[in-house]
Amino acid sequence: MRKQYTNQLTLAILLCSSAAFAQNELKGKITDAITGISLGAISIFIPDLNRGGITDTSGNFKIEHLPSGQYSVLASAVGFSSQIFSVSINLITVKNLSFQHSSASLKAVVVTGVLNAQDNRNVPFPVSTFSHQDLMEESYTNVIDAISKIPGVSAITDGQSIAKPVIRGMGYNRVVTIDNGMLTSGVW
Repeated sequence: MRKQYTNQLTLAILLCSSAAFAQNELKGKITDAITGISLGAISIFIPDLNRGGITDTSGNFKIEHLPSGQYSVLASAVGFSSQIFSVSINLITVKNLSFQHSSASLKAVVVTGVLNAQDNRNVPFPVSTFSHQDLMEESYTNVIDAISKIPGVSAITDGQSIAKPVIRGMGYNRVVTIDNGMLTSGVW
């Protein structure tokens, strides 16, 4: 008999806690601080819970089924200053934000088929860089001659100041070379 009451009490506690857990949500609207226009595709993330969402085209966001408590929330988007704010989640919590425009330079992009690779330090294959200082140390007739000093890169010359890169055996139309935003070789 005592075991039956214990099981019923445990079941009641679980039902009450899951019902309370399911009703908590964080919602709000994000707008541009200058124009007041609603901003879509803004990322909202709660690192402690590993939960988040993105604003819709009207600037609205909603993250449901959150446990009660005090959390730090990160809101970010390319072209805007990121915001970190603290929020106390209890039932329905509303947080409206205004974003300021921000210009930022992005790191170089490394395209790879490996999920873990996110920057030069984490790629699973060797990455070589050729800096401006390296370029200035010797005289080169063109960019391809300069990068041919990097292991795995060679050049096929077709005449004076004309060179095609060969990177790990691939060359001609398999390699696209861009110098200061201008296409110098390859197929775009």
